[in-house]
Amino acid sequence: MMYILDFWSVFKYLPALLKWLFVSLEITIIILVLWTIFWVVFSILKFSKNLFLNFFINFIINLFISLPVLVILFWVYYALPIFTWFTISAYITTIITLSLNLACFSSDIFVSSYNWIPKSEIQAWIVFNFSKFQILKEIVLPQIIKTVIWPISWRYVETIKLTSLASIISVNELLHVWQNIISLTYKPIEIYTMIAILYLIIIVPIILLLKYIEKKFTL
Repeated sequence: MMYILDFWSVFKYLPALLKWLFVSLEITIIILVLWTIFWVVFSILKFSKNLFLNFFINFIINLFISLPVLVILFWVYYALPIFTWFTISAYITTIITLSLNLACFSSDIFVSSYNWIPKSEIQAWIVFNFSKFQILKEIVLPQIIKTVIWPISWRYVETIKLTSLASIISVNELLHVWQNIISLTYKPIEIYTMIAILYLIIIVPIILLLKYIEKKFTL
């Protein structure tokens, strides 16, 4: 039987899909706030001389870098309560998991970029009586920003797309509304196409903005 495309029959569900998209963006904004906090904390701890703290933060970072986000989501939401009798809601699971995932990648990129700066260059500025703050502001951060801005920007865009995984653990009815619409209309191609267009409308301008910011910092 030939599949007949019919976008008009599913167009009436566009308001529901838009509401789903706004909830996804709301989750993304919360994730980005937590990401900033985790990123700063993780980066500081990676420089810690305390062996236990250093080992612990490196273990967490390597764990999140090594495992797929979907696996971590499933484990935290379904397996963690079995081992700890501590239940976390799907909404909180999604926010915490994606925040930590983004922070781990960002922290690893940030610290690696710092380690690439020649230590002799920093020592030379110390000889010229520059304070640690001046060296950080004038020498270290500009070089790090040039190196990390694009990979971290890419992780930011990736996080927006990863919010779609929240529907798999049923964060709420809004986040798997597209699944409900497909079951009602039997028009998966049309629904997925509309979702793709909505993501493009959001993500393409963000990518263009991030590329513009990258050019400003790297010139």
